[in-house]
Amino acid sequence: MMGFLQLFIVLTSYTVVAKAVHIPIVKDATFDSRCSQLLQQLANGFKPHIQFACECLITDLQQTTTDLNGQISTLQQEASSLTAQMVIAQQNLATAVQQVNAVCPDTSALQASCSNSNYHFEQSADGCTAICFLIGASSVNYAAAEAVCAATGGALITLDNLKKNALMIDTIRTSTLKDRSFWIGLKFVNNNWVWQANGNQVTFTDWANGEPDEPNPGLQQNCGSLNRVQQHRWFDRGCSFTTANVALCEITM
Repeated sequence: MMGFLQLFIVLTSYTVVAKAVHIPIVKDATFDSRCSQLLQQLANGFKPHIQFACECLITDLQQTTTDLNGQISTLQQEASSLTAQMVIAQQNLATAVQQVNAVCPDTSALQASCSNSNYHFEQSADGCTAICFLIGASSVNYAAAEAVCAATGGALITLDNLKKNALMIDTIRTSTLKDRSFWIGLKFVNNNWVWQANGNQVTFTDWANGEPDEPNPGLQQNCGSLNRVQQHRWFDRGCSFTTANVALCEITM
C-alpha cells in the first residue's frame, strides 16, 4: 500500500502544473483493478493522470488506515488480556510465597541478629530450620546455665520439634562440641516436662533409652540435658549437678 511520502513524491514530481477539471470517478470493481495496476506503476516510477492517481492514493490510504485501526484494536485487546493474566500470575505468586513461608519461615532476621552477637547461626540444608545458639564457657548447674543465657540475651534452648532437635544434635555430633554435655530449657514442673522459654508442655521427645527417670520423688532429676554418653539424646539430671553440663543457649525471633 502507498504511503503519504509516496503521495508527496508523485505530486511534487510533475514539471507541468495544470488546472484540471474534477471529474467524478465511480469506485467499482474496475476502479479497484485499475488502482492496483496504477499503484504498482507508481512504485515503478510511472507518472499517471493526477486526478485518478489522487483518488487511488486516497482510497489506498483510507484502506490502510482502516487496517491499522483494526490492528490497533486487536493489539489493545491482546494487551488487556495480557494485563489480566499478569494480575492473576502476581496473585498466584503471592499465594505461593505465603505457602512457602508457612512451610519454611523466613530466617533472615534471625541470621542478622545472630551475626551481631557471640551466637552462632546454623541452618538446615533445605533452609526451613535455623538455630542461633551459644555454648557456655564452663560447667555449671541448671540455674547458673539459665543465668548465662539470660545475660547474653537468650534462654536455654527449646528443642520442641523433630527438625530443630535433629539440626542441633547433628551440629553437636559433627563438631568439637561432641565431647560435651549440655543443659537445655527442659524442666519437670508439676508432674510435667515443660519448656522453660514458652511454658509449653513437651509433645515431641527424644529421650535416651530408659529416660526420663522422673517422675521419681526419690531421684529429683528434674532438669533436661543432652548427654554425650547417650549420643546427645535427652537425659534428665539433678538440677544442682555441676560436673559436666554447660549451657546451650539460643536467641529466637
